[in-house]
Amino acid sequence: MDTKNMPKYAITHPKHAGCVGVAVYELPWTDGDGRTVSRLRAVQFNQGCNAQFIRAVLARLPGLVEKEEARSGLAFAKLKVEGCQVQDVAEKDLGFEAFWKAYGYKVGGKARAEKLWGRLGEEERLLALGGIWKQRLHSERHKTDMPYPETYLSQRRWENEF
Repeated sequence: MDTKNMPKYAITHPKHAGCVGVAVYELPWTDGDGRTVSRLRAVQFNQGCNAQFIRAVLARLPGLVEKEEARSGLAFAKLKVEGCQVQDVAEKDLGFEAFWKAYGYKVGGKARAEKLWGRLGEEERLLALGGIWKQRLHSERHKTDMPYPETYLSQRRWENEF
């Protein structure tokens, strides 16, 4: 499914650090009442998200949103009441420097890591950013170094279950 131009929203919760949900909506269209609306197309979560977070998001995620409600945040009010934070992916910095800063372990080939980052789509970048926290926790727990950023990206370590 090509979701490149579809509206996307990143969903996180402070109590569930490292968990990221990505809601993808179809391209907006005008319904019979003249409203510009989008229908929920897909929801994706990064590996290791706990069931409580997933259930909370799925139960409160609107299936149909109006463009103006999405812009103002009203469409996601039920999620926000639960403490979730919802951000339009188009407004989120998904550039390589944001990854490099968040990853923190600045060793290995930066140029190679940047090239690998460039190959990822928006959803994958969001999930990769969300997975950094879990990778860091895993490395601390097992008293090992973080993998080099290029290894984290090339082996898609954010998809690992810890």
